[in-house]
Amino acid sequence: MSSPVYSLNGPWNADTLPRPRRPLPEDLNYLMSLPLSETTISQGDIDDAAADGTEPVSPAVSAARAAVSSLAQSLASLSCDERGSDYVEKVITLAPSTTTTPPTPPSTHQYHAAIESASLILASLTDYTIFLTINRYASHAMQTLISLLPPLIHHQTLTTSESTTTPLERPLLSPLVLSINETFQPFYFSLSMHISATHVLRTLVCCLVGMLPLKERKGKGSKHKHSGGNSANSANNNNEDRQAGAAFPVSPTFLTPIDFKVSLDKVSSMLVAQALDDDEGPGGLQRMACHSTSGPFLTLLFKCLCLPAYSDRSGVVAKDLVSLRLGSSPMSNYCKFSSGASPAGELVEAVLQWADVTNCKTIIYGLSGEVNGSHLLEAICEHACEEVWAGVVERGEFGEKGDDYINHDVSNFVVQAVLRTCPSKTEFAKLATPILALIKSGKITAIAGKRRGVVHRVVEGCRRFGVMQVSWVVRRRRCDVGQ
Repeated sequence: MSSPVYSLNGPWNADTLPRPRRPLPEDLNYLMSLPLSETTISQGDIDDAAADGTEPVSPAVSAARAAVSSLAQSLASLSCDERGSDYVEKVITLAPSTTTTPPTPPSTHQYHAAIESASLILASLTDYTIFLTINRYASHAMQTLISLLPPLIHHQTLTTSESTTTPLERPLLSPLVLSINETFQPFYFSLSMHISATHVLRTLVCCLVGMLPLKERKGKGSKHKHSGGNSANSANNNNEDRQAGAAFPVSPTFLTPIDFKVSLDKVSSMLVAQALDDDEGPGGLQRMACHSTSGPFLTLLFKCLCLPAYSDRSGVVAKDLVSLRLGSSPMSNYCKFSSGASPAGELVEAVLQWADVTNCKTIIYGLSGEVNGSHLLEAICEHACEEVWAGVVERGEFGEKGDDYINHDVSNFVVQAVLRTCPSKTEFAKLATPILALIKSGKITAIAGKRRGVVHRVVEGCRRFGVMQVSWVVRRRRCDVGQ
């Protein structure tokens, strides 16, 4: 498995890659002198805002917006500087702020000011998109900026749909976001394996589905304060979270234009094509799924493709988000592996090589033993319809090889996911019977409690489906007395 990449090398030409100049010392000194920590609004600020007919903002927000206006041409340079990047992040966080404490909704004026600042920052960074994304400092600024866009795009989408007679609000943020995504598309496969770029890609995918980025744990060696990334799951094998079956967000939070959904679907198809063109051929997707940086990105992309559409053809109306499970209304045919499959189904077909049964069995067995690959398998079990779920379980041979799966430190979590997502009593009985035999033999309970998650899922399933409860009690007592 390849290690994360930090270099500028890639399918792009590093020598001709557009990059900003070095920051001027006076720009850096000015940025560092700003009162970005003064968040208290004084009475004088309130009086000045009332005289101007505007709403008061804190000195920090005023300073950040002033910096955006005066340093618009230098933000890209400053974001690449080790000292300047922290201050640029603070400016990016403050300038597009609507400065309203929930549940009070922001006013139109606040939205206009925030959108204007966000568009200026976006425009100043988009000329160097690839370079900033793979830069260890500037990538944090890109990630922070994109993570703040969903509520602003939601406001613009809603305003555009409701205003049929008034001029459209300018500037529009959605074309700028789509432009960034189009710049990334030829390089998604390589960027997802880059240790800095992968976090920007994950944030962008969340933005395209109208979802705030998920918090992620920082690595043990991380020295950066920023922790607002959006990994599908931590790359680390966190037992507590996985045993708890931590769920993906139930729904997108914000409205998005229909172009965002089209753009996200295109990302999936291009990613599959790029992986197949890799030196390893079809194995490129499996390598990606097991990679420490691209694995979480691939899992997040799959989950986002599974989310119910939050916008219809008009780009406005939100549907009832009944369930994330693809086998229930209103998504009954979303992920079935058949002709005309969905982008989520096509992605899983390519990763698991679904058409080749022999290879598919080997791939499922291999992915289940990899930390990041197992996360993808868990996501597939969570979101697959009953037909696909049964196919994955059959080809993975979870019944026949249950002992191997359960005794492995990683793949036992996949077994837990399979038990947790089992759709019917019949399927559960097939899976639980050999596991109960392992419990009777003492193999599970003898591993110092490390497999108690599997035991918990079996008990949970017995209660849910009302099956084998007597057998479970008898065998559990026999284990307790050593019989």
